[in-house]
Amino acid sequence: SDLEDVDFAKLMAAPDDPDVNLAYAQDEAQNGNLLYAAAALERILLEHPNAHGVRLFYAVVLYRLNDLQGAKYQLDQLENAKLTPLQEAERDKYKALVEHGRDPWTFSGEVAAGVDVESNAIGALLNELDFFGYRLSKNGASAVASANLNLGYALGQNGDYDLYLAPSIYTRTSFAGPQADYDMAEVRAGAGWSDLNSSWQAGGVFRHYMIFDIPYLTEYGAQGQFTWQPTTSFAFNGNVEVVGQNYHEPFVDVLVPYFIPGTHDGERYDLSFGGTYRFDAFSTASLNVGYEGDTAGNPAFSYDEAFLNADFHTLLGRGAYLDMTGDVSYVGYRARDFEFLFGVRREDVRSDARIALGAPFSAFSAEGATGDFRENLIIEGAVSYADRTTRYPLAAFDSLGGQMRLIWKFAE
Repeated sequence: SDLEDVDFAKLMAAPDDPDVNLAYAQDEAQNGNLLYAAAALERILLEHPNAHGVRLFYAVVLYRLNDLQGAKYQLDQLENAKLTPLQEAERDKYKALVEHGRDPWTFSGEVAAGVDVESNAIGALLNELDFFGYRLSKNGASAVASANLNLGYALGQNGDYDLYLAPSIYTRTSFAGPQADYDMAEVRAGAGWSDLNSSWQAGGVFRHYMIFDIPYLTEYGAQGQFTWQPTTSFAFNGNVEVVGQNYHEPFVDVLVPYFIPGTHDGERYDLSFGGTYRFDAFSTASLNVGYEGDTAGNPAFSYDEAFLNADFHTLLGRGAYLDMTGDVSYVGYRARDFEFLFGVRREDVRSDARIALGAPFSAFSAEGATGDFRENLIIEGAVSYADRTTRYPLAAFDSLGGQMRLIWKFAE
């Protein structure tokens, strides 16, 4: 860009000026050009070995380049240096991260808990019962909690290959309004590979869903994903999943085969492809398109779905962020439903949007950074809207919601 050309021209005009080199390194690091940033910081340290703040910055850049040995050496040089309290905290934090990165075992994740309120707390769960335009819309509030964990073990001489185990849970428990309890548990496991520009994972997946504290659906199968980053600003990504589905529907099971030709049980397959673009050091946007198909035992329960989802994420300073997501999909069922919908072939257009604003506890400190656990403890508020249009006799659905969560991210 023109700005980068100006910065580089200043650097060439004064290659030994520490202020020029530092400004250049900061710009390059923000733009993802870590090798250029490292080179500029090295030049400063050759002339000013006691520039402890620069050395700490250099250690962080080396860590982000996955040069753990080099990062450890620079951090060791700061062991007895006179640092500010914040610099000491940052040094200790990155020493722990470097040691964590040198271990073939990795463990990371996030845990969250909060409160969710919705203008239509039950409609999405009971869409099969919303007949003849009648809507079971009721306000409700729930306690929500989630956990996403990642356990990995690096293989190979350079640790390019790894084995992973990734369990996650989500639970929603109503405490006001209608009961709309919902629970989901998932386990993914498999193998992966990565380098600086690309990665892939492939393995098995298992999920179990409960509604109203009653088993609802079990899924099991295989999934895979890849990412390719040809530039520091753009990355392609793709996902594929094929699972078998086993529904817990005693009422439907009784009707088979005497009254209806089959159940919801069958296979579901999901394909998506998209990309992420980074505008600058602060803002990214992603867009994905995909297809989902379901082959249930009863053709009227089978469907084809085309979907589009987008996300915009921007940093606001001090670790605060704004995140906006949206999804829209068209779902066309494959056959008329004579047993439940009086011969209608169901068609839905479904959409939802969410805007979230969050900040770590460290953002409220005097310096906006603390170098300790407060940087990973986040308070987040969000508003959301969901909508479904469908064919009569089913009723349309929409709901406006709000959420407040406390999120703890660890071992990042």
